[in-house]
Amino acid sequence: MRNLNNLDWSISKFDKVNQDKRWYEFKISIMEQSVWFVMMLCPQVVIYLILYNSIDWIKAGTISIGTVWMFIQYIHLAVQPLVMISEQIRELQRAFGAGDKIFEILDTEPEVKETDRPVKVDGFMHRIEFKNVSFHYESEKPVLKNISFTIEKGSSVAIVGATGSGKTTIISLLTRFYDPVEGSITIDGVDLRDMDMKELRSMMSLVLQDIFLFPGDIMDNLRVLRKDIPEEKVIEASKKMGIYNYLSDFPQGFKTVLSEDGGNLSFGERQLLSFSRALTFEPEILIMDEATSSIDPYTEAEIQRSMEKLLKGRTSIIIAHRLSTIEEADKIIVLDRGELVEQGSHDELINLKGLYANLYWTQTGIAKRD
Repeated sequence: MRNLNNLDWSISKFDKVNQDKRWYEFKISIMEQSVWFVMMLCPQVVIYLILYNSIDWIKAGTISIGTVWMFIQYIHLAVQPLVMISEQIRELQRAFGAGDKIFEILDTEPEVKETDRPVKVDGFMHRIEFKNVSFHYESEKPVLKNISFTIEKGSSVAIVGATGSGKTTIISLLTRFYDPVEGSITIDGVDLRDMDMKELRSMMSLVLQDIFLFPGDIMDNLRVLRKDIPEEKVIEASKKMGIYNYLSDFPQGFKTVLSEDGGNLSFGERQLLSFSRALTFEPEILIMDEATSSIDPYTEAEIQRSMEKLLKGRTSIIIAHRLSTIEEADKIIVLDRGELVEQGSHDELINLKGLYANLYWTQTGIAKRD
């Protein structure tokens, strides 16, 4: 905000939020204290009336002083539970306010529902197939339109396209964060909707652009808090990803506690750490969404050399804007506004001289071939 010369606006907006909250809390306090005042005043008024009227009764010998004292004690005994009830009602009102938010979350319907009788799948053996897949979010604006393609086991497939073309949505569908509106996605002929969710996701590891790091040390982050994974396996993965030397330079090495969101690591280091975390689990399917978008060219080249060895025999799905990183992919799928417009190898798409070729020539600065 200081760089944008907008600090005064931010402070005024923050002050307004605080003032609104303070006024709201003040009104709640006035209401609570008013109820408390009435609850305490009523018995005192009753006691005053009893004492005022009992003077004549005592003089006339109708009642004794002991009887009057007994009535006053009864009033105190009757009022005490009422005061306690009023306090509980106050706490209940606060609880209801918080409960509404909690139940709103609990009552939210999941985006996908697990089947009661999942089909048992013994790993990933042959291919992933998207067949006539269409999808839209709540806005009902189509994000994917009748997409069909296959991913063979052991192959590397890259998905490219402009922002908003549906690349990340394909990953969300494959990992079953959502289900297709039309069409189907299958692994070895079994629809994802018929598979056990945990079994499906155990086949995959994701390296996302928005990297999430858990509170804790580097070792716990690399094995996702799973103590059953040996440290040797984690260290081996970090060496393959070229981040071992970075992490070893910390005073406490892999036991270094990360600050919030990994603030004591550079963005490139956090991405490399995310790579290592994915490879620690030896997934059958490795998914990388914009995984090298913020890494410097030297680090990216180091990663590419490592990936050639690590991805051999492992199915990989790569999403990247930098087309120079996916030239060696077995298949490249080109999306445009939710439609699959081209697919093939890098050389095939270059010779096609379509959308991919134009994007590639624009990015690399290579003159367009006639």
